[in-house]
Amino acid sequence: MDNQNPLIIRPQKETATPLLFILLLALPALTYYFYLKGFNRANWDDLVFLIIMWVVFIVIVIQRISYTICGENIYDELTVKLTPQGFYKGTTLYRWHDIDYFGVKRVYVTCFSIFIDRRVVYWNYKPSSIAHQFGSKALRFLSGYDDALTTKYEIDLDELAKLLNEWKTKYTGHRSEIETDVGLNRKLSTKEIAFGLAFALFLIFAIATIAALVIKK
Repeated sequence: MDNQNPLIIRPQKETATPLLFILLLALPALTYYFYLKGFNRANWDDLVFLIIMWVVFIVIVIQRISYTICGENIYDELTVKLTPQGFYKGTTLYRWHDIDYFGVKRVYVTCFSIFIDRRVVYWNYKPSSIAHQFGSKALRFLSGYDDALTTKYEIDLDELAKLLNEWKTKYTGHRSEIETDVGLNRKLSTKEIAFGLAFALFLIFAIATIAALVIKK
């Protein structure tokens, strides 16, 4: 039996983003300016822009509040621990023998971090594993992977992916290469393009509807 001590990798502490301070200073002044200017059909694009900025601001504030309220508990749930059986994220065990390969890619929508360019360490399960059969088909369709570590850690994500791959190789005897994917710089599949267009149309329709309702009042 292998008694190797687990390797613990902790997430970085979240700090307030520069964007939050910029919006905090700019939004009240911008809102007052547009209010004095008046909203009408001729400048509906001003209202759409203002709504988007307020949504981004509110989302970032919610994220900050969630980290403050949850305190250390949320960091415990994001901590990664490597063991001979597999690696833990919080209390969830991901077994080495279930994982096919790891990869690193760049994503542009991650939880509350909308419009933020962020890299993740992802992995795909072996087709024969139970985890693959009962995993999120929606996530697999949208992202191309089965699961991922979407948090920034105390070590570089490339190094984290390398460590995960080395431990998987050691305890399964099967070595696989770490896949790299640069996100939007790669060739998009037909389903990704179709989903992106549909999502963009939905956002345009939703924002235009809200703007029309506000102007009508």
